[in-house]
Amino acid sequence: MEVIIKQEKNNYDFGKLTPEIIKKIRKIFLLPEVIKSPDIISWNLPNKSLIMNLLCENHHLSAERVSKNVDKLSKNYSRCRNYFESHKIIPSSVQTTLDMLI
Repeated sequence: MEVIIKQEKNNYDFGKLTPEIIKKIRKIFLLPEVIKSPDIISWNLPNKSLIMNLLCENHHLSAERVSKNVDKLSKNYSRCRNYFESHKIIPSSVQTTLDMLI
């Protein structure tokens, strides 16, 4: 990070970066928060109206294509859900924290 600060000092104002802030930034990248319970992520039946609104109204995608693909997804919902539930990877070890090194 210090190399970037040195190289970009003419393009950006790094005056407010303290060693404590730099330490926090490093920690965010080296030790990102990780969801500990795989049960938090769940599959729900796709909400076609919300998907259409997001992709067609907000992002201007083709309503016909989006509708067709949402219909496919809805049709295969239980098959997809069963597949991913049966192939769920549960980690066998816990990452050692690097707090001592930072």
